[in-house]
Amino acid sequence: MNIKDVLELYKQHMKNKNLADSTYNQYVKELGYFINFLSDQHIERVNDIKAIHIDMFNAQLIREGNKATTRSRKKSIVNKYFDYCVKMEIIEKNPSNIIGSIKVTDDDRKKKDILTDKDKEKILKKIEKKSKFKLKNKCIVQVLLYCAVRVSELCGLKWEDIDFQNKTISIKGKGRKNRRVPLFKELEDDLKKLRSEQVPKSEFVFTAKNTGNPMKPRSVHDLIKKYTSSINKNIGPHRLRATAATDYLREGVNLRYIQMLLGHESLATTMLYMNPDEQEMNQALQSAAKNMRKKGKKK
Repeated sequence: MNIKDVLELYKQHMKNKNLADSTYNQYVKELGYFINFLSDQHIERVNDIKAIHIDMFNAQLIREGNKATTRSRKKSIVNKYFDYCVKMEIIEKNPSNIIGSIKVTDDDRKKKDILTDKDKEKILKKIEKKSKFKLKNKCIVQVLLYCAVRVSELCGLKWEDIDFQNKTISIKGKGRKNRRVPLFKELEDDLKKLRSEQVPKSEFVFTAKNTGNPMKPRSVHDLIKKYTSSINKNIGPHRLRATAATDYLREGVNLRYIQMLLGHESLATTMLYMNPDEQEMNQALQSAAKNMRKKGKKK
């Protein structure tokens, strides 16, 4: 069966699974790149794809300078495509499984910037002083920092999703899966004020300038970049989400609760967001060991 024909079937399969638009588009883009590579090798049928072709594809990614984390992600997407082919009985075996996983070391996963308490304070002060839309921008930063939502979730947030009475916000997450996150007091007050002052009125909480349309993810990205670059961090909104995860972990919040807050299916994915300081980790373990020894002596 022709590779491109199977891709069209797989695209419909992904749509049926209600994947988030961003996830769907990423899968289509990565698979298109892989199929173009196969075309250069004169491979047109799925049945003709062998493990050697996937190995050659990985070699090309290395030559192009892709890191192990990037290559691992790309291979995972390709692997799911072949899993679908096996499930639909288009091929008997997944050739990607023969290659095995791409090893990703701690060095590959470089420690990424997150915001300190001082950073957060500086950003909020900067918004208060110089921002034309300071109330809206302050709410955006707070929702990212304390509710740990994705940019797409923030842009799609509607007033009907906010339950002021029960102090919760309903988030429409990846795969159309909903979750509830806490509505904190300061954010609650700011959101109520934002709703009363919103012009023009809209069903969406965060709207583009002078319209009732929702903000675009790119606009939010540029906004956060502007504020973080002013404190020499130059990080995007996704790192604010990671900042929230790391801060909650430091405050002793159960890892499972953080997983639920972030909307992750896998705890392993949540762990990738964590950015604990090594010195803090050592101090915490030393303290825990000391307490355990004390309990042992009492017995």
